Amino acid sequence: MIQNRVYTPKVHDPYELFDLGDFTLDDRSDVAGMQARIYKHGELNPEKDSAILITTRYSGTTRF
Repeated sequence: MIQNRVYTPKVHDPYELFDLGDFTLDDRSDVAGMQARIYKHGELNPEKDSAILITTRYSGTTRF
């Protein structure tokens, strides 16, 4: 994982990381070790169908 003093639970709310694995993009370039940061608010209902996924492109970091 990239160590970055800006993207820490101390600066942001507590989060979990979910490993998405390796991806090959449309241009055939590879992204190794992709991760998603997950914030959980509240709890799932008994049917476990009350989850909402909100994505944003503004919270990523780059290795370059």
